Amino acid sequence: MISRLRALCSVADPPCLHFGTRGSIAFLLLGCLLIVAWQAEFIKAGQLTPSSYLRTLDQANWKTLPHQLDRTYGRRTGKGLYARRIQKYFYFVYYTGKFPITTPRAANRLNWHRRSAWRALRLPDPAAAGEAARPYLHRSLNRSPSLIMEDYALLRTGDLGKVFLLYPDAWISGTPRGATVRWFNRLLGVASLLSLFVSFSLLNHRLFGTALVVVLGSNPFQLVELFTRNNIFGYPIAVASLVLALHAPLILGRWRHASVYALPLVTGAFLATFREVRAEPALVILSAGATYLLASGSWWRRVALVALLVLSAATTSAAWGHYWQAKFDEAYEIVSAVRDGETFDGDWNAHHSLWHSIWAGLGDFGQDRGYRWYDRAVYRYGIPKVNERFGRDYRYEKGRLLENYYTAARKHRIKPETLEEYAIVLREKVLGDIRADPLWYASVVAKRVDRLFSQPTPIRLGFGAHYFDVPFSAWLFIPALGWIAFLRRWDQFMLLGFYGSTSLTTIAVYSGDTMPYNSAFHQVLFAAFVCWGAHGARVLLVVLRKGAASW
Repeated sequence: MISRLRALCSVADPPCLHFGTRGSIAFLLLGCLLIVAWQAEFIKAGQLTPSSYLRTLDQANWKTLPHQLDRTYGRRTGKGLYARRIQKYFYFVYYTGKFPITTPRAANRLNWHRRSAWRALRLPDPAAAGEAARPYLHRSLNRSPSLIMEDYALLRTGDLGKVFLLYPDAWISGTPRGATVRWFNRLLGVASLLSLFVSFSLLNHRLFGTALVVVLGSNPFQLVELFTRNNIFGYPIAVASLVLALHAPLILGRWRHASVYALPLVTGAFLATFREVRAEPALVILSAGATYLLASGSWWRRVALVALLVLSAATTSAAWGHYWQAKFDEAYEIVSAVRDGETFDGDWNAHHSLWHSIWAGLGDFGQDRGYRWYDRAVYRYGIPKVNERFGRDYRYEKGRLLENYYTAARKHRIKPETLEEYAIVLREKVLGDIRADPLWYASVVAKRVDRLFSQPTPIRLGFGAHYFDVPFSAWLFIPALGWIAFLRRWDQFMLLGFYGSTSLTTIAVYSGDTMPYNSAFHQVLFAAFVCWGAHGARVLLVVLRKGAASW
C-alpha cells in the first residue's frame, strides 16, 4: 500500500507526457518561446508607470490605463539601491573602470562621454591615443567636476556590487546615461524561469516544471519588483530558482558522475558574488548545503560537497574583499591627487550591518522591549550605550549620521553602523533579552511564522494586466511536508524545502511590511499538488475503466 501511495504522490511526468527525442526538443523550444513571450507581456505592462504615462500622454488619470501590473504586493519601504547616487558612481565605472569615485555635481549636469570622464579624473584616456588633436564635443567638457569618494553614505551602507547591475541597461540602450537596474532585473527574472523549465523538462518532470514556472512567473511581488521598480528587493526567489535548476539533477537522483563536485564550486562562487549585491539571496547557500546532506550517496561524498560549497563561498568572498580594497586604494590615490578632490578617510562596510537589522527587526513583535523598525530608534538606543560602555563621546541628534567626524579634518560624519562598539551593544541587548526570557523570543518567532503562512503572495495565474487567484492555503505546507517524510520521498522533501531559505529573513529578522512576499515555498507545494492531482486522476480513470483491483 505504501508503495502505491508513493507512486501516487509523485512529481514525475505521467505517461501522457513521455515524448520521444523530437517531441522533447519541440516541447523545450516551444515552451521557452512561450515563456519569453509571456513575460514580455508583463514587462510591457510594467513599463506603463504613472510617470512615463504622464510624460508621454500628458494625462493625469493614469489609473484608468489598461495593462497595469497589480502593485498591491510591491515593496513599500527601503531604499536599497540609492538610484540617483549609484548612477554617478556608474558614470566613472562605465567610462574608466574606477570605483568608488563620484562627484557632487548632479547627474544631468555631467558630460556623458568617455573623454569627459577621464578628463574629470585628470588622467589621460588610454583608449584615445590617436584622439589628442581632436576637439572636444562640447565646451563644458573643459570644466571638469570636482571629485569625491563618498556620496552621503553609500560606501558605509555596503553591498557595493550593485553598481555593476547597471551594465545591462547601458549596453542595451547604448549609453550609461539614465541607466537603471531594470534590464538586469528583467533578464534575471526571465532567466530564472527558463532555467527551471529546461532543467525539469530534461529530467522528465515537465508537468512539475511547467506548473512551477507558471505560478512563479505570475507572482505579483516578483513582477512588480523585477519589472517595474528600479531597486534590488526582488532577487531572493529568482536566485533560488536559478540554484534549484542547477541542483534538480542531484535532488532527483540523476547526477551520480564525479562531475557533481563542480556543482558546489559553481554554487558557492555564484552566491558569494550575489552577496556583494544583497545579503538575502545568498541565504540560498543553506538550501544548497541541506540538499547535499540529504542527497543520495555515501556520507563522505555528501560531506565533501558541503565542504566544497563552504570553501568556494569563502574563497570568493575573500577575493571580492581584496578587489574592493584594491579599487578603494586606487580611487583614493586618484582623488587625493586632484586639487579640489575629497577623499574618504573613515570606515566603510562591505555589507549591511547585521545587528542593526536584527535589533530594528524586533520592532515587529518586540516593541514591549523597546524595539522599533526605525533606524533612528536604533541610534537613539545604541549611541548612549556605546558612550556609557566604552567611554566615548558620540553625539546623535537626528538623521542617520552622528555629530562626530572620522578625522580632525571634519569631512565625513560618522555613520553608527561602521562602529564596532555599536554592533557590540546591539548584540548584547538582543542576546540578553533572549537569554533572560526565551519564551518571549519564541513567541516572537511564532508570530512571525504565523504571519509568514497567513500573508504570503497568492497563487496567481496571470497574463499581462489580467490575472486569476487560485484559492490555496500556505498552511497546507506543514502537513504536506510531514506526509512526504512519512512516505520517505526525500526527493520531494528537498524540492518542497528548497525555497525555505527565502523565508529565513522573515523568521529571523523582520516580518512586517512586505517581507512575507519574498517566500515561495507555497508555490512549490502548489506545483506538487498539480502533479499529485494528475497522477490521482490517471489512477481514478484506470479504476473506473477496469475496477479497483486493477490498481
